[in-house]
Amino acid sequence: MDLPQVVAILGLPAPDDQLHAEMAPRGYRLLHRLPQVPPVLVERLVDRFGTLPEIMSATMAELESVEGIGAATARVVRDGLARMVEASIFERYE
Repeated sequence: MDLPQVVAILGLPAPDDQLHAEMAPRGYRLLHRLPQVPPVLVERLVDRFGTLPEIMSATMAELESVEGIGAATARVVRDGLARMVEASIFERYE
């Protein structure tokens, strides 16, 4: 397996010195689980914020600044992600 080629295919940073760099999830899987958020908006959110932690820490105004996202969709994103995180925490302790 050619690691630099895999890195390039995944669209990750150039493999010079960053093969062991810390990575954060971008949020595609969780955002796609929100039925009220169409794929085009998922793509715009990830493009704008870059990582799931950044999306989750975004304010309502920051979410609404993404093209196509209004107050209702911003609330769906924030509340939906918060519920998924909460559910995963509860699952760990069951």
